[in-house]
Amino acid sequence: MRRRGDPLPEFDRTLFGKQYGALDDADVAQILSDKGLYGDGPPRWRRAPWAQDAIDKRIAAVERLHRFSQKNLRAVGVAMVLEKCLPALPCMSGGCPECCRGFQRWWISAIKKLIQQVVAGASVSRNGTGVEIIVLNWVMPDGQAPLGGLGGVDIAALLEKCQKALIASGVVVFAALAVDTSVNDLPKDHRCGPAIFWQVHLGGVLCVTDREKL
Repeated sequence: MRRRGDPLPEFDRTLFGKQYGALDDADVAQILSDKGLYGDGPPRWRRAPWAQDAIDKRIAAVERLHRFSQKNLRAVGVAMVLEKCLPALPCMSGGCPECCRGFQRWWISAIKKLIQQVVAGASVSRNGTGVEIIVLNWVMPDGQAPLGGLGGVDIAALLEKCQKALIASGVVVFAALAVDTSVNDLPKDHRCGPAIFWQVHLGGVLCVTDREKL
């Protein structure tokens, strides 16, 4: 086991030349330029969506957006973006099932390699490696917003706060996190209900040396 004070495992701590920070559009474009991500080769995992599943969902999304175009003119613009998406020229939209699937497949491959690298670099013994892989879902009060007010949440400030907290803990070897949102509809019998609001989540995979200190 890794003893307190021992150095962390040595591994490449950078991604696209960045030690800390979010992927930008150029990074995503580089990732999705790999046409293999849109196929059905590795990686595969239990219940992983197939390429045709994503194609069907994209087509269905385009049809649905056109149906709502009379009520929301912005739906037409999104529909046009999704209609033109091709593996050779990905639209990179967060609303595109094909691009989201491609990014998911890249993410799983990248994290798998990183975990293998970390574990291989750790001091392996019969008692373990001294590092632990955990899943985190981080929900904060300042990530809440009323319906129609999600744009008022300062995502950059939330990310910076989380980043500083993880680094300050001194136990995080690496963190691969992403922003997600959900609509929470709390019933009357809930201690905080009735209420309906947007909630920003920060979730992903962490490699830590001591989960109790997080």
